[in-house]
Amino acid sequence: MLQKIAAIVLVTWLSQSGYAQQNVSMGPIIGLNYSKVSSTGSKFKPGFNGGVFFNYSTKTDFGFNGSLIFSQLGGDVENSPNFIRLNYLQIPINLVYYFGEGMREGSFRPKLFLGPYLGYLVNAKTPGLSDAQTMDQMNTIDFGAQVGGGFNLAIRNKIWLNVDLKYSHGFVDIPKVLNYQNRAISLSTGLSFPLGSYDKKTGKMKK
Repeated sequence: MLQKIAAIVLVTWLSQSGYAQQNVSMGPIIGLNYSKVSSTGSKFKPGFNGGVFFNYSTKTDFGFNGSLIFSQLGGDVENSPNFIRLNYLQIPINLVYYFGEGMREGSFRPKLFLGPYLGYLVNAKTPGLSDAQTMDQMNTIDFGAQVGGGFNLAIRNKIWLNVDLKYSHGFVDIPKVLNYQNRAISLSTGLSFPLGSYDKKTGKMKK
């Protein structure tokens, strides 16, 4: 299901006008999560995230981005060796507001973003239980919202460094019988490679 959603998002972006096609970019992304669950006694646990992301920017300050990422969530337990590790495939989709403009090398564009995410649990671990037993106790689908900021820096023609810091707040109960959800702070960085031709004289993408 997540793969179908990602394909629909990508096809929709690529089916826009000629200008829109030239302002779609994509590339790899990697980063760190600092996550916990909302239950009493949970504390933050470090994890990894990585995958591929897509950007679409308009002639105005607004744009969209989405990604397909593997994300390690979960949490440790205070004063205990117990923990829970939750590995998800996630699709976040965000509305983005960009500050500044330009596509020349060295162009710097701070940004703010907000949007939902959908997650599919692929693996879960906790001490004293097998992975299969732990998975049986968990809900497979996670859904939530995220908000954050960051910047895009044009490091070379057509190549942008993307840096994002975000907070994610889950709305779906993680286990089937208990009422707690995912919480995470994530820092990620990636390189995006725009589609289209670059005009060195104007510093803009050709239509």
